[in-house]
Amino acid sequence: VRDRIPQAAVRDARIDLPGQASAPVRSDSAGEFRLQTALSGKFTMRVSHSDFKTQTLEVAVSTGKEAVYIIELETLSAQLENVDVSAGPAAPAPGNPMSIVSTRPFTVEETRKYAAAANDPARMALAFPGVVSTSDGNNGISIRGNSPNGILWRMEGVEIPNPNHFAQANTSWGGISILSAQMLGNSDFSSGAFAAEYGNATSGVFDLKLRKGNNEKYEHTVQAGSIGVDLSSEGPFRRGHPGSYLVNYRYSTLGLLAKAGINLETEKTNFQDFAHNLVIPTRKAGTFGIFGFYGHSTQSAEAVKDSLKWRENLFFRFTEKFTGNTGALCLNNTKLFSNQSYLKTALVLSCHQTGFSREKLGDDYLTYRRENDEKYIQTKATLSSVFTKRISPAQALRAGVIASSLAFNLNHRELESDSAGLAQKIKATGTTQLWQSFIQWRMQVGDKLTITPGAHFMMLMLNGDNSLEPRLAARYMLRPTMALTMAFGMHSQTQPLAVYFSGNGQTGTFGFINSHLRMSKAHHIVMGYSANLRRRSAIKAELYFQHLVRVPVSADTSDNFSLINNINSAYVDRKLENNGLGKNYGLEMSYECALDAGFYWLSSLSVFESKYRPSDSRWYNSRYNANYLFNLTTGRDWNLAAGGRNVLSANVKLLYMGGTRYTPLDVASTIKLGTPVYVESRAFSEKYPDYYRIDLRLSLTTNYSRVTTLLALDIQNLTDRKNISGSFVDVKTGQLFYLFQNPLLPIISYKVMF
Repeated sequence: VRDRIPQAAVRDARIDLPGQASAPVRSDSAGEFRLQTALSGKFTMRVSHSDFKTQTLEVAVSTGKEAVYIIELETLSAQLENVDVSAGPAAPAPGNPMSIVSTRPFTVEETRKYAAAANDPARMALAFPGVVSTSDGNNGISIRGNSPNGILWRMEGVEIPNPNHFAQANTSWGGISILSAQMLGNSDFSSGAFAAEYGNATSGVFDLKLRKGNNEKYEHTVQAGSIGVDLSSEGPFRRGHPGSYLVNYRYSTLGLLAKAGINLETEKTNFQDFAHNLVIPTRKAGTFGIFGFYGHSTQSAEAVKDSLKWRENLFFRFTEKFTGNTGALCLNNTKLFSNQSYLKTALVLSCHQTGFSREKLGDDYLTYRRENDEKYIQTKATLSSVFTKRISPAQALRAGVIASSLAFNLNHRELESDSAGLAQKIKATGTTQLWQSFIQWRMQVGDKLTITPGAHFMMLMLNGDNSLEPRLAARYMLRPTMALTMAFGMHSQTQPLAVYFSGNGQTGTFGFINSHLRMSKAHHIVMGYSANLRRRSAIKAELYFQHLVRVPVSADTSDNFSLINNINSAYVDRKLENNGLGKNYGLEMSYECALDAGFYWLSSLSVFESKYRPSDSRWYNSRYNANYLFNLTTGRDWNLAAGGRNVLSANVKLLYMGGTRYTPLDVASTIKLGTPVYVESRAFSEKYPDYYRIDLRLSLTTNYSRVTTLLALDIQNLTDRKNISGSFVDVKTGQLFYLFQNPLLPIISYKVMF
């Protein structure tokens, strides 16, 4: 048990399981405790102390694996003679004490139990208000109408490269997370107006925490299923030593991420990853940590030698090969001081490498023509130092500096016409630096008002562009269980690196025509209301407005291109200027009940608009303007035997949202020219039918004397709904064909913990 802000151990905290027969225990001088229970299953644990706010959380107990938790308590700003709490919180507070608006903590248990979450934080976040999937085949998410590339990924307080398999260059998403749920601890997800320490992001933040290995007992997990094999191990370096290790390895050879319309038999998908977290406490120098991850992914599809198949699906005519490698290694140190403060310093070395090629099969079924050849290599070294101090029970300060050096080697060639060879689009090698610093102050005014003013500064040395960003958030407690919130923040993000070095679109030439581009900016305003109800339930509503400026758009005023809609963002074949605008606004409402008597639910409704303005000064719907979204995620546990020996769990997720937006085709011009021609004046004006999907997860947990097994079945798209993801036209006949999202997909797994 720790004090949230200075991270100091909390002695004499009372820990119990309400409604259970287990006797409560107290934390010792090191903040540690051991709560023994003869029962297995999921319970509510309550942690209380006279100097701190009481916290309740969901815990999972099994015979094959001890439940190890790090619990951070928030101090009371003043001593109260009498406290009457009529309703406990539905969920714990965010792990970051500076995040008080538009931030939701999520637990590793949620990434495991939510239907179709696939142990993936991004897919799990689809259950949250305002979060929309961009495709069933990947974990790209649009937050409040923003581009999925506006997301920042952090781990243990430091920025990391995109931690996803099959991730294209300069994106924030991929096919599936590199990080297994075995590695993750309780983390935060911010969807807007985030805290001052988060920079270089305009959409949202995943602030991930790693689980520390058991430092008393050796434990292991083996999981096998239709997506591959997952092995993990944890324990002390040696018995009696406070340090611990946690390692995980996964391997898979299934085609999980087949593009819509491609026969799985023609596509081969393979990925593997390794992650570790080593914790080494010392007596005087603080606690050292060494964590890292590495992921390797490949995907290939062979052309089908059947022209009839080509008419059914354009992709059948191409042979494609993709290779991705992502890795990060971090050495950090956390040093606690006696004056209610601590310093956290970290050095991160990371690399992201992707390669892609595409060849088109000729009419003779023998010859191939190379149409794409790409290779992007980016390596980065980041040094960060963050100081946090509690000035008084009502005030705290956090400040830090982040210095990054980025080396890159970018090469992109692409076919422009049948008569010409591959044209060089990008060819750039070099280094640049990104400097960031921030300061944030948390102040408690009386027992009702909390304010967190701050600022973030960022400078890109590539072209000298810089940005100073003010941030402010406030929470006012109308009652002990009811609050009003408000936040304002300016957020900036550098452009995807390849965009700075994109070519000018002329055959056989390339040039650095976009190196002058400045950072994109987003002004976020959020107002919210929340109330905790009985039986650990809560309601929440947030009204938001986001004004996006300096968005790169085409320098040609007759072209309505905007980088907002460019999902891949690898390169842009035109000259850009920072003249574009965007706006996102909407209302989010949620009703949630944390685990209570084996039952939980999270329902949300979002209505929103997402617009952009390119260089022609007209407003258009953005690619992500689905307009409305409804989510219902619920589940129930049943104890089939005494003491929780057999636990049956059922989890359901229902998703209903507006259909995918698209720009209509000019069929006549397409047939005449033999290439797709779009009606650009009606960009993203059309929508496919509404998206609807139900996912189901069934699992059976069996606790033996020292072993726990988990048999699970996930059924994605239970009703086999044919949701449209896109379309293409036969350039010879003008016939329109549709591409569909994933069909009904069952995934089975079996896990053994011992």
